[in-house]
Amino acid sequence: MRDGLRIVHEFFEVQREVFFSYRWDVVSYLIGLLIQVAVMGIFASLVTINANIEQYGTDSFLQFFLIGFIVHNIIFLPRGSLSKLLIGRSFPMLYASPAGMVAIFVGINAWNVIRSLMIMGLITAVFVLFYGLVIHINLGALLVILAGFTLTFALELFSAGFRAATKARQDPINWSMVTINSWGR
Repeated sequence: MRDGLRIVHEFFEVQREVFFSYRWDVVSYLIGLLIQVAVMGIFASLVTINANIEQYGTDSFLQFFLIGFIVHNIIFLPRGSLSKLLIGRSFPMLYASPAGMVAIFVGINAWNVIRSLMIMGLITAVFVLFYGLVIHINLGALLVILAGFTLTFALELFSAGFRAATKARQDPINWSMVTINSWGR
């Protein structure tokens, strides 16, 4: 267990260092994220619809839209987690290493998951502070998020199997998920 945690920590540190070593990429990513959050908030506050939005637990389209954005990003969190590992150039070397596959899988994905959750926390804080977002968490919402997350991970398993069987760089499952994901933004 201790060795597995050390392996996960080392993967995390290496990926964090690589991410921050491309300074312009980090700066441009953060600028783009700020622009996206501002545009989404402004757009959602300008839209008025004659729908019964209160049935979903929010008083305005702005809150409905922002909560949908947050849930969408949480549900699609596992996208690419396994298939990136299988098609990576280092997979044969990692597979032959004495480290366990669970530690390798968690280690390779640790930085991306932590970074995504930190960004979602930042986006949520901006939505709460600047747009007055009120979040009500109940068992039904948690169940929907968990079911969506599980479904996305299951689709990722199919995607990894397709890539392993066909040696293709792209698969129809991730292509569909990227296409659907781009509609949600």
